[in-house]
Amino acid sequence: MLNAATNLPHEYEVKILSGDRGVVSQIADEWRALCEEGVSNQPFYRPEWFEAYLEAFEPQAKLLLFTVRNCGRLRAVLPLIEERALFLGVPVRKLRSPTNVHSNRFDIAVGSDSSKELLQRLWAALESYHWDVVELQDVPVQGMAREFLGCAQQAGSPVGLWESMRTPYIPLPQSAKDVESALGKSDSNFFSNLKKKMKKLEKSGAVQLNASRSADQTILDRFYDMEMATWKGREGTAIACDAATRRFYDLLAQAAARYGYLDIQTLTCGEDAAAMNFSLTLGGKHFIPKTTYSEKFSQSSPGQLIMREAIRSCLTQGIREMDFLGPWVSWKGHWTSETREHSHCYIFRAGAKGTFLHFLKFTAAATARRLKREWQRRRGARQAAKQAS
Repeated sequence: MLNAATNLPHEYEVKILSGDRGVVSQIADEWRALCEEGVSNQPFYRPEWFEAYLEAFEPQAKLLLFTVRNCGRLRAVLPLIEERALFLGVPVRKLRSPTNVHSNRFDIAVGSDSSKELLQRLWAALESYHWDVVELQDVPVQGMAREFLGCAQQAGSPVGLWESMRTPYIPLPQSAKDVESALGKSDSNFFSNLKKKMKKLEKSGAVQLNASRSADQTILDRFYDMEMATWKGREGTAIACDAATRRFYDLLAQAAARYGYLDIQTLTCGEDAAAMNFSLTLGGKHFIPKTTYSEKFSQSSPGQLIMREAIRSCLTQGIREMDFLGPWVSWKGHWTSETREHSHCYIFRAGAKGTFLHFLKFTAAATARRLKREWQRRRGARQAAKQAS
């Protein structure tokens, strides 16, 4: 295992820890405490999130942890996977975030005293390592990694970003008395229709929202089975369709329960489960990585009803934000117009190769996509004109 230290002035100490996923356990307790200071207090930035990811999806990956300490206290952690890969056909040494579509977002974990100087120290450690390109997926617009790109650019490295998704979220004012007033939609047709749907569902049995904060395998299996029975199962995108994905959510549930932020919700109708949320509550925010519903009750829109009840539960608990996670889709748009931009961020090594890779990604590839869209537009116009004649 590599344990490289860089001697820097003042009280900062930078280390690069390298190895398999077991490296995370060396600093896991400090890492969690760092996140809990507030700036990085989201599930996706905590050590157990990366441990679950690596065990489920990339158990053989080489992991690097770039860390900064101040007077011995951990102040920043940047986890990256090191690999040799092809980047737009060019062989490269690549460092990338340990993430995929199930990770939701990525950022550098920092303490409450985060500063530009801290990021500069972290950048000095990264710059001293051997790589051609760094790729960070789904970084939120206000994330520390976005500021980190500024440090790289200031040092002369080409950087760039692509918007990857806009995630809907609901700010929840503590003064709100009910769901409708919290969202400012007390007279909307949407809520009037939901009330009708609830009355229809109640004809099949008493309806209530139950929460489970333990990683009960029976409850998890119920969620997986319910999702598998929907269109996700038929299209092969349900959690249970892939063993690695199911392992990830099992591990995530166990870790979230251990540290007190698992919050699986079930909307029951009599003895049946009508809808479920695989959700997490941490730092005054409620996150919903996955949601599903029973098609048996599809005429009553149970997927939307569970969201209404989840918002009501958040208000009762004093939760200040509900985050839908993932990209915007139409059903989320019924609840909020607020979105949080996420981007894939790239840093290229200063020099001829880095400049060339930047050109390929942000000039040549962008031009090719624009020309393809223009060709498709013109083709569509020609076909429409031919049909009209």
